[in-house]
Amino acid sequence: MVRPSLALLALISAGGPLSLNIIVPSLPGIAIALQVSYGTAQLLLTIYLLAFAGFQLVIGPLADRIGRRATLQIGLFVFVLASAFGLVAGSIEMLVAARIGQAFGACTLMLVPRAIVRDTREGAEAVRAMAFVAMVMSVGPALAPVIGGVGEELVDWRFGFGFCVVFGLGLLGWLWVALPETRIVEPAGHPRAAELLRRYDALLANGNFLGNTLALSAMTACFYAWVAAAPALFAYRYGISPAVFGTAMLVIAMGFVGGTLAAARAARFIGLDRMMVYGSFAVAASMLVLALGALVDSPWYYVAAMLGYTLANGFVYPTSISGATAVDPRIAGAASAFLGFVQLLIGALASLLAGSFAGQSPISLIAVCLVGGLLTPASLLLVPRKRA
Repeated sequence: MVRPSLALLALISAGGPLSLNIIVPSLPGIAIALQVSYGTAQLLLTIYLLAFAGFQLVIGPLADRIGRRATLQIGLFVFVLASAFGLVAGSIEMLVAARIGQAFGACTLMLVPRAIVRDTREGAEAVRAMAFVAMVMSVGPALAPVIGGVGEELVDWRFGFGFCVVFGLGLLGWLWVALPETRIVEPAGHPRAAELLRRYDALLANGNFLGNTLALSAMTACFYAWVAAAPALFAYRYGISPAVFGTAMLVIAMGFVGGTLAAARAARFIGLDRMMVYGSFAVAASMLVLALGALVDSPWYYVAAMLGYTLANGFVYPTSISGATAVDPRIAGAASAFLGFVQLLIGALASLLAGSFAGQSPISLIAVCLVGGLLTPASLLLVPRKRA
C-alpha cells in the first residue's frame, strides 16, 4: 500500500481548528457590519460547535463505508463551498448556514486523517505519526486568530472566509493527486445503526469513559467560553484591536505546546494517573486565578491566567483521551467519536452562556470558566480505578 504524506495529513487536520478560530477576532466587527448584537454574532461559534459535534457521529461510519479518499474529497468540497458562501454573505442567517457547512468540512478534515494513520501505520510508528499530525494541527488555533485579526484590519471581516477558500482549494488539489485510498475492508462488515447505539449505551455505563470524558469536556469548556467572550471583552471594554487580540491568542495557544512537551517528560516519572490529577487541579487553580480578574481589571491579566490554563491543558488532554478510549477494542472507535461529541456539545453550551452576556463585563466569562475549572478534577471521582 502506498502511504500518504504525513505533511498532507497534518495540513488537512489543521483545517478544522483554523476555520473555528479564524473569525474569532472579527466577531465584534461582524456584529457591527451586519447590525446585530454581539451575542447574536457569537452564535457563529456556538452553531459551528454544535454542528461539528453532531457530524462526528456520522463522518466516521461514512469514511468506513465509502472510503477515506472519497470522504475527504466531499468534506473539502463542502468546506470550500461553504467558505465561499460566507465570503459573499450579507446577513447573519447566511453566515450561520456557511458555518454549518464549514463545520461539516472541518469535521471531516480532523477525523479522517486519524483513520488514515491507523490504516497505514502500526505500533510506535503510528504513535510518532499521530504526534506529528497533532503538532502541526496545533498550529491552526495558534495562527488562525492572528491571520483573522490582521486580515480584518487590512481588508475586513470577510478575509477569514476568503483565506479558508484558498486554503481548501490548495488542499483539494494536493489530495486529488497525492492521496491513495487506504481503507481496510472488514470481512464481517460494518456495524448497523442499532449496534452503534448499543455501543454508545455501554460507554455511558463505563465509569472510566464517563469520568475522563466529563473531565476533558469541563476543561475544554473553559477555552470555548474564552473564545466566545474574550473578543467582545477586549474590543468593547479595553479598546484592543483585532490584530493585537489575535497576537494574544497566539501567546495563549503556545501554552498548549509547552504543556504537551512538559507532560511527555513528566509521564515517565509520575505516571498517567497522577499526571491527570495534577493537571486537573492546575486547571481549576488557573480558573480561580482568572476569576480574580474582576478585581485586577486588566486584559493582560486574563491572558496570563489563560496561559496557565493552556499549560495545564497539556497534562489533562492526552491523559483523559487515553483513559476514555481505554475500553474494549471493539468499541474504541465509538468511544473516540462519542468523546468528541460530548466534548463539543458541552463546549457549545459554554460558548453560548459566556458569549451571550459578554461585552462590558467579564462576569459571564468568569462564571462559566470557574464552573468548568472546578468540575475538571471533580469529574475524576467517577473513574473507578487507577491507570499505571
